[in-house]
Amino acid sequence: VLRSWFSVENNLKWINYIRSNFRNSKIVIFLQDIVSTYQDYFAHTPIDIVDYKSKVDLILSFDRGDADKYGLTYHKTVLSQIDIQDSQKPNSDVFFIGKDKGRLRLIRNLYTTLSKKGLKCLFMVSEVPIENRIPGDGIIYLDRQLPYTEILEYVKNTRCLLEILQSGAVGITYRTLESIVCNKKLITNNLSLKKEDIYSDRFISFFNDVEDIDIGFISNSEDAFPNGNPFRQQVNPRMLIRDIEQCLNIRVDIK
Repeated sequence: VLRSWFSVENNLKWINYIRSNFRNSKIVIFLQDIVSTYQDYFAHTPIDIVDYKSKVDLILSFDRGDADKYGLTYHKTVLSQIDIQDSQKPNSDVFFIGKDKGRLRLIRNLYTTLSKKGLKCLFMVSEVPIENRIPGDGIIYLDRQLPYTEILEYVKNTRCLLEILQSGAVGITYRTLESIVCNKKLITNNLSLKKEDIYSDRFISFFNDVEDIDIGFISNSEDAFPNGNPFRQQVNPRMLIRDIEQCLNIRVDIK
């Protein structure tokens, strides 16, 4: 169960329905965002994740901090290999896309600093109020959610992805997964990636502050891995299914 169904459970009571009609079922919730961002879709109130631990068989979290805090099972996010069509999307040295989430000042500082270093930056930010937008600052302010396939076209046409974690998050995000699946470099302030089994300094560079960013890492035109990122198999969704099988001692048939 992913976010869309999880957030409507209080109203639809689908867990009770599943339990009543499929007695041998196992229910697994996979949280791919930090717990504090989850709200009941109808009531707009925070979801009590601890309460759900007694309702389902397993709750997985992509965030190690949340897993420790709430007693959940940690599992990195997964992403299928996707064929991305050639497109007319602009080429860039650094591509960022994301919601404001209190990061707008840092996003602007990064855009300005990297642009002054001669890098072509393409930054797209959503959920920014009109009064907080600065005309002519080079940032594209989105008023709609782009289809994921379109985002991947921008990913394909960039040299390096920029990841800026929202406050409190320490998990593997989709930007990290895209850098692996699409064989792109990644600059990130997620220092926890150093502890992950998908880490290599060949494609990941870290920063604490804007001035920490290694410009040479970005501007080097060579691919980090000429034959594709070797960590692709470790983020394959089949690995998620395998680990669920082990946690619940069950067998899942994959068609």
